[in-house]
Amino acid sequence: MLELKNVSFNVDTDNGTEIDQSKWELIINAEVSNSPSAKDIFWAGGLTFNRHADSQESGSNEMVNPNARLSITPRFNLGMPVVGSEDARILVGLNTYIPIVFYDGIEDKAAQVEDSYSTFGLHTVPNIFGEYAISENWIIYGGASFDWKIFGYAGEDIETKAPGGNTEELSSITMKTDRTNANAGIRFQYNRLVLEASVADNLGSSSWSGLIGNFAAFINF
Repeated sequence: MLELKNVSFNVDTDNGTEIDQSKWELIINAEVSNSPSAKDIFWAGGLTFNRHADSQESGSNEMVNPNARLSITPRFNLGMPVVGSEDARILVGLNTYIPIVFYDGIEDKAAQVEDSYSTFGLHTVPNIFGEYAISENWIIYGGASFDWKIFGYAGEDIETKAPGGNTEELSSITMKTDRTNANAGIRFQYNRLVLEASVADNLGSSSWSGLIGNFAAFINF
């Protein structure tokens, strides 16, 4: 999958200064799996490349958004059914991903200082999913997942470009559990038409504060 988004525009301020704003994003996603031939164990491995650029220019000055970045994320997902019958099934899985992110350097020309930042980590997401066929056309389903950061690293380099300047290196390591997410929904299918309604919530948040509703309609070919 290849996706490209681009936004560019000019802004004229009250004092006549022109600001050029440029924002674009490139996403490349590749994946291999044993679907749809898998029967007992399902697996999929892939890689996502993302370049998010966001900056603005005013005369000779350029300002980079701190969120501008280049990221590479390898991932591997594994799943298997643990209970199955003609009308119902329960599956468990483990999704693992390693986000590697390099943020664009931010330069302060007046202070002659450039700040660059990068992160990487190892995340795993154990999950469970179940569905039950109420009738030929109606299915109810639900699931839960737990996001666990096994290892995370963040590094920052602050370089002073003035004569006699140096580079200060800062780093941190984190290991933490993150959040538990749950979802439930109902699906209607007739021939190629599929209608689906669902809700999802972050169980670590205050009651219902993270609740998200979703409705989708699509056609299978």
